[in-house]
Amino acid sequence: GMGRSVSDEMVAVGDGGVLLQLQSQDMSWQQRTLPASVAAAQTDLLAVWLSSTDAWAVGASATVVRCPLGGGACVKAALPAGLTAALRGVAGVESTAYVQASARAPVLNPVPTLALWVVGDSGLVWYFDGTAWAQQSVGTAATLRGVFALSATDVVACGDSGTLIRFDGTSWSAISSGTSNTLHGVWAASATSIWVVGDQGTLLFCNGGASCQLVTTPTTAALYAVSGTREYDVFAVGAGG
Repeated sequence: GMGRSVSDEMVAVGDGGVLLQLQSQDMSWQQRTLPASVAAAQTDLLAVWLSSTDAWAVGASATVVRCPLGGGACVKAALPAGLTAALRGVAGVESTAYVQASARAPVLNPVPTLALWVVGDSGLVWYFDGTAWAQQSVGTAATLRGVFALSATDVVACGDSGTLIRFDGTSWSAISSGTSNTLHGVWAASATSIWVVGDQGTLLFCNGGASCQLVTTPTTAALYAVSGTREYDVFAVGAGG
């Protein structure tokens, strides 16, 4: 997995507990020091998402690691004891709330807020509001492999057996994908421009309705990730180059 922040920080994660951060000074990649329990187990890290201040990486054995982009110690998030499922996708959104400084001085101070989702095996979805973690019910036991957040009230996740679900800020509901292939990655330019990739060269375009359209691709290789800059400037990558 790879992530990029709004300030162009970049982080890549991989097998054996690899978490690399791009050093802007000399354009070199440096391994970040992970928490001892993650490093000792050489835990595979499967996905990463970057806020403006932190890299959030997820992986095997219900692992969630937060690494400050500006340096400092990486820490392991305290998910409930006994949780062992692999976490395969992570996405979030940042926003700013304005809070009155005091009753006597009614100046509104900006306070950054975070909404973060991690998804994984057996339909597992955990939500972090910047303070506490809570599990969300999604109505499926299928393994979820990718997630993308447009806002705190619009999140899309995909996974095994063509599973495609969407969160509206209150609950998750199913979207008809039109395929039974495993779906690995999702990216959205807007609420009406969502791209999803999966096995057998599967590429879906979802325009915000209850179903998606299968798009012809020049490959039958598994596609693992998709990203872009706008609705029709999109790249997908996968097996076999």
